[in-house]
Amino acid sequence: MVALDLGLHGKNSPSGIIAYSGAYIPQEKSIPKKTPILLVHGKEDTIVPFQASEMSYDILKGSDVQLHLLEKLNHSIDDRGLDLGLNFIQKNL
Repeated sequence: MVALDLGLHGKNSPSGIIAYSGAYIPQEKSIPKKTPILLVHGKEDTIVPFQASEMSYDILKGSDVQLHLLEKLNHSIDDRGLDLGLNFIQKNL
C-alpha cells in the first residue's frame, strides 16, 4: 500500500513499483503517474484478500500495470513472486 501511494503520488517518480499483497487507495481527484507497476498477490491470502489487488488493477488499468495472482500462496512472497519481481526490475531499470 505504501509503495503504490508513494510511487504514484510522491515528489519523485520511480522507475517502477512492485507491490506484493497490497492495495491502492487513491487520493481524491488524483491521477496516477505513468510508472510501470507490478502487482503480485497470493490467492490464499487471509490477511489482505487478493481482491484488493484486483481492485487496484482495475483502478490503474490506464497505466502500465501487470497483475499476477499466485495459486496456493498466503500472505507471503515465494520464489514465483521473487522471479516476477526480478524480471520486472531487470526490464525497468
